[in-house]
Amino acid sequence: MRPKLTPTLTPRLTPRLTPRLTPSLTLGEAFASGRNRFDPMRLGAALLVLLSHCWVLTGRDEAEPFAIMMRHVLDGGGLAVAMFFVLSGFLIARSAERAVEGSGVWAYAKARAARIVPAFFMAVQVQTLLIGAWATTSASYWREPGVMIALVRAPIFSVPPGLPGVFEANPLPGIVNGSLWTLRIEVLCYVGVLGLAALGSLQRRRVLWPLAATVLALGVTIASREGYLPWPLSSIRVVSIVDCALHFMAGAALWSWRDRVSIRPWWAVAGVGITLALAGTWAAPLALHAALPYAVLCLGLSGAWRLPMDISYGTYLYAFPIQQALVQALPGIGPAGLAALAIPLALAAGAASHVLLERPAMRWARSAP
Repeated sequence: MRPKLTPTLTPRLTPRLTPRLTPSLTLGEAFASGRNRFDPMRLGAALLVLLSHCWVLTGRDEAEPFAIMMRHVLDGGGLAVAMFFVLSGFLIARSAERAVEGSGVWAYAKARAARIVPAFFMAVQVQTLLIGAWATTSASYWREPGVMIALVRAPIFSVPPGLPGVFEANPLPGIVNGSLWTLRIEVLCYVGVLGLAALGSLQRRRVLWPLAATVLALGVTIASREGYLPWPLSSIRVVSIVDCALHFMAGAALWSWRDRVSIRPWWAVAGVGITLALAGTWAAPLALHAALPYAVLCLGLSGAWRLPMDISYGTYLYAFPIQQALVQALPGIGPAGLAALAIPLALAAGAASHVLLERPAMRWARSAP
């Protein structure tokens, strides 16, 4: 008689669930979702310029903490301006593409002019007719040609840095608004990127040519500054123009490659780390221009944070003259005290500029035929 086999219970093998890694979003996918941090980043950049200037305007520029933290690759103001141009290049390249594809050049020009012109003109009027008249030591301020020159040159974004008798006894003497120099470069970049879009040079494969040209221009200016080339390209103005244009062009190129470039924060951190490791060498500026645009857009598109209104532009326009006026009114004030007083005043000026000028102008640009 065969023994009766009793069935043994064998454990059921359940498949082990391995975590499935979700692919990283591309820049284009993240931007299309509408989730970004561009508004607070722009406001943060405007405040970073203000904070950096607190050391410069009180005569303590050698102790500027952001430059020390970044090993003098750039200071806080330079980092903020680079952020502005990268974000602007990314967003304006989109607008230029849309203009060429159908919305029209006039719509593009209206939108760009409405965004920057009214607030800029008003800031020039305020610093010339109000702050300058209050701060001047010239008894004939209104008869000085420098006052009229400042007003007349505003339409071409070439306002002189000083006004007659204004802030001449400050630690940084004679400079009324040292932040306005970037606006002329910004306008030129608006025109240039529209031309590239019209030529088809913002397409993914063709955008390498204008990007390579700006990288070459940066290399030439660095070589001139280091004394390797006898060309007169080492002035701070030339270097600043090339720096800003290359950051803008890098942002525009990343817009063209938005569907191929993934958001990987650790890559951004590694790029910034390599840049800081190269501090003090000729390669640091090149590494900065390679790493910073990607890092800025990774930060801006890796989450969502919107502000009720974008007051960054007005804050940037008014911060410098407000700080200079405070330094004149309160001799001996330090960076911390200047920051504590200037930040709320600059934010209030930025909010007033947005509500009274920028928002109505943008509304007109969208509605006007």
